[in-house]
Amino acid sequence: MKFRLPVFLLCLLLAGCFGSPHVVRLGTAPQGGIYYAFGTIFANQLRQDNMVLDVRVTSGSRDNLRLLKENYIKTGIVQSDVLYEDREENTKTPVYSAVASLYSEAVHIVVRSESDIHSLQDLKGKIVAVGEEFSGTCANALLILETAGLSDRDMRIMYTNYDLASQDLMDKRIDAFFMTSGTPNNIVGDIAKNSEIRLIPIEASVLDQLEKTMPCYTRTVITKDTYPKMEEDIETICVTSVLLARNDLPEDTVYKITSRLVASKDLFSRRLKISFTPEAGKILSSISLPLHPGAAGYFRQNP
Repeated sequence: MKFRLPVFLLCLLLAGCFGSPHVVRLGTAPQGGIYYAFGTIFANQLRQDNMVLDVRVTSGSRDNLRLLKENYIKTGIVQSDVLYEDREENTKTPVYSAVASLYSEAVHIVVRSESDIHSLQDLKGKIVAVGEEFSGTCANALLILETAGLSDRDMRIMYTNYDLASQDLMDKRIDAFFMTSGTPNNIVGDIAKNSEIRLIPIEASVLDQLEKTMPCYTRTVITKDTYPKMEEDIETICVTSVLLARNDLPEDTVYKITSRLVASKDLFSRRLKISFTPEAGKILSSISLPLHPGAAGYFRQNP
């Protein structure tokens, strides 16, 4: 009788023959999104450093922050705006610090092409999926709706992951869904190939207010060549994904993580089909979040 060991256990057994590996648990997001895809690729890369990255499915950014604070995960990916809010609300020194910013994430608002939804105001009376409850997408969606003068009294809000939301949209169980993701996103790309969909722009007045509200928000354009059958460029807002590590994660471990992260940037760009640019730049200074000493050491030696 044949059986297969889970990849994680197999790595541990194999590593036992060549010296014990360092195991680091990473919080990502639901399967189907770029966070999880990044985690699985990165896990393969870190094996070269005798490190096992235990990739965990979570609800996303807000969930990852909570799990970092509870010491359930040692590293996690979090949107810059969620980080900014956490730093504004909590004056205590955080238990986490930054490894690097990773890539830009654009807010997608997806509807069926035959839908009568052409603006945020048209979402009134509709069923709208806003991501999982503790995700960065949910935080973005609710703030965008609030900035546009809308609330959950104006529509029926659904909390669900991207896979279910895309299927529910095609099956006409919902009218629209929000997604914050690097572009292009595979889920949107797949349904765009097989079904008629549109993306809804965010109007200029809402974009202006969002940029004033939070320094981590910047305008961006999802160009019409991003997904099949798009007929026009879409103005929206974007944030930046940031890889975090708990402060108690050893400096040499984070140094290795940072080194492998930067060394693998071209691979991530090819496999994820996004512009992957790990750096310690402006986005981190705008959040007032320090680098982990291990990451700081790497970037100091490799400016």
